[in-house]
Amino acid sequence: MSKSPSHRRISGLSPALALLVILGAGWLIYQPSLSGPFLLDDGPNLRPLAIETLTWDELRFSILSGRFQGLSRSLSRLSLTLTRFVAGDDASRFKRENLLLHLANGLLVCWLAALLFRAARRGRGAALIDASREPRASPDTADWWPALLVCALWLLHPLQVSTVAYVVQRMVILSAFFSLLTALCYIQGRLLLATRPGAGLGLMLLGLLLFWPLGLLCKENAALMAPALLAVEWLVLRFRAPAGLSRRSLRVVIGLFLVLPCMLALLYIGVRQESLLMGYAGRDFDLSERLLTQVHVLWLYIRLILLPIPGQMSLYHDGFPVQHGLDSATLLLALGLLALLLAALALRRRAPLVGLGILWFFIWHAMESTLLPLELAFEHRNYLALLGPALALAAVLARLQAHAPLRRVAAAGAGALALLLALNTASRAYTWGDTDRLAANAYRHHPDSPRAAELMLRRAVLSGRSDAVATLVADLQQRAPDVAWPLLMELRIRCAAEQPPEDLLARIRARLESSIIRPADVEHLRALRASVSEGRCQGISEQCVLDLAAAVGGNPRVHDRTTRIGALNLHARVAAELGDFNAAGSALRESVQLATRKSPAWTKATVAIAAEAASHMRSYDEAIDFIKEVTRGEEQRLYANDIVLGLTLKNPQQQTESAAPIENE
Repeated sequence: MSKSPSHRRISGLSPALALLVILGAGWLIYQPSLSGPFLLDDGPNLRPLAIETLTWDELRFSILSGRFQGLSRSLSRLSLTLTRFVAGDDASRFKRENLLLHLANGLLVCWLAALLFRAARRGRGAALIDASREPRASPDTADWWPALLVCALWLLHPLQVSTVAYVVQRMVILSAFFSLLTALCYIQGRLLLATRPGAGLGLMLLGLLLFWPLGLLCKENAALMAPALLAVEWLVLRFRAPAGLSRRSLRVVIGLFLVLPCMLALLYIGVRQESLLMGYAGRDFDLSERLLTQVHVLWLYIRLILLPIPGQMSLYHDGFPVQHGLDSATLLLALGLLALLLAALALRRRAPLVGLGILWFFIWHAMESTLLPLELAFEHRNYLALLGPALALAAVLARLQAHAPLRRVAAAGAGALALLLALNTASRAYTWGDTDRLAANAYRHHPDSPRAAELMLRRAVLSGRSDAVATLVADLQQRAPDVAWPLLMELRIRCAAEQPPEDLLARIRARLESSIIRPADVEHLRALRASVSEGRCQGISEQCVLDLAAAVGGNPRVHDRTTRIGALNLHARVAAELGDFNAAGSALRESVQLATRKSPAWTKATVAIAAEAASHMRSYDEAIDFIKEVTRGEEQRLYANDIVLGLTLKNPQQQTESAAPIENE
């Protein structure tokens, strides 16, 4: 007996209402987190994006320069630049837009999951499809209900707070948005090939030629969509070509857009292996140690996904222990990961969506949990990877629900799980909404994290809790015993109230000369210089700051090229202030060379530092000769001309009315 039109409308309306409830719950649950602060590298990433006018020249420079050179992440930077232009330093505006994008992604996740359930039902055989009807490409109501569970599990999981409430991770959210659109277009197009080959092929190409490149312009992780779609083809769509499209045409599309990019990526890794691995010089671990540690990190992620306890989650996993060798625990955990991969292969025919969910998780960690010399662990790396476990769990519950005796149990279990996730996310969002709550939570639950101790120390200093400061200083140095920046923090705190001991200065200099120079070292030394210049640090002389800056600038062991440029520029500024133009010029020459290879923004910023150093000279002729000497090359000269025209000497011996531009030789 066929259903009446009104019954079908009501049946189709129920999933839509459920989706609205899930999205509304997500909006309400995340509200407390919107009042939270900027965190970690939010400041360094957002400061260069400040523009005064909404003009193409300013936008172009902001988007195509900065920390990432050229088009890399340019679309994400455009989004953040526009938000900063409107909202300034209001963190809540950035976080609210992140949340809206997260909800949009939840909608796309629901749609994508419904298509996957539809494709899996079709792929199990003709017996499951009504032969009296033309095959449909759109999901049925039966596909939407498990898809809604996938949406709820993914959208409301507390692990996602580390992405949504962390402003600069808009790069991840936007990249996921366009990646999901790519997958939607591809799978919907594949399902349409059976009835409308032209429309289906056009939709597939729309995703691959438009949305996929846009995702790559947000963050490089979108490149993983190629192996992800290959996994969908292999496990769910099974590379089947419908009658309306030749098998050769389908093979061309799959080979050109999915297989070829994977091969080119492997070739790129092989050719650029040396440059890709160069970043290990600025890490406390090598490639083999990172790969061994990632075995433990992946199990951490799995545990946080399957046992979502807010207290175990944190923005700060920088204290994660490095695995220095292959011990029995690491071997067992590696075998466990291998068992999961083998299970995905074994489930290809009996439970393809479960297998796809397992492979999906590993695919979306293939970039950040393998070769690249990145930090060991961050929760936002699970943003799209989390879709895999959600899909696998929903597929299992959907299979259970197909059996009448278990139907109510499966439905009740799904509802209880979604509610539990929502409550845990609400708890975590509340914690992230206040700096003191976030600091106390991270400090209490992650005793190995130096960043958690640093945040706690900063809050104690700001609130004037002098009794806690000494304890926190000692604890911070215990958590990070081999780096300089905790000692620099102690120096800044102590020099405002007393004469710092000589042994502290000696230890700082020794660390700066021998250990890896990190961005935090440069930032704290820059802050120390400002305190000394402003008279807020009576116990430290400017010569002492110069000695420390020289130690930073002379240490070739740096975290990355950006840190090296910052260290050299700092050394040059301090040396120029004290009249040591030989040291300033030497540092600036190297800095300009590095900045030229980095990006136009870094080149311009470094030339500006050269002009600032030159402003301490006695005459314009000397100043211009200095800038000309340290900014060798035509490109740097162009920036120098712009800056020199507004140059004002701080201690002029004689001043002319204007400075002559630098002539190219």
